[in-house]
Amino acid sequence: RGSRGLITNPTECEIIKVLVGALMEAGGKLSDVGIISPYKSQIQLLETALKELVGPLKQHLPSHHQLELNTVDKFQGRDKDVVFISFVRSNAGRNVGDLLKDWRRINVMVSRSKNAPIMVGS
Repeated sequence: RGSRGLITNPTECEIIKVLVGALMEAGGKLSDVGIISPYKSQIQLLETALKELVGPLKQHLPSHHQLELNTVDKFQGRDKDVVFISFVRSNAGRNVGDLLKDWRRINVMVSRSKNAPIMVGS
């Protein structure tokens, strides 16, 4: 949990930031990339972290070329070529929380990628 009691995982956030950067360096298109997490607080943390990586590019790109970040519930019905999945929960008690106990949410997260679902978790 973060300092305000929000459920976040800064380590996963940094890993995804590095992977998105590597994808961009390899010529990947931002419009082909999505990032999904069950927690809105993690999406907000990812948005902040990715601004320094993607931010300078956004001013030169039309809106349809943007990286898409959203919670699993808002990503339902959408798909991307590459989807990074941030599971967030990691603790000694192996408590995954109520959102990740719902198999339908897990199904949505792992089925939104056309080519490369990249799962980040522990």
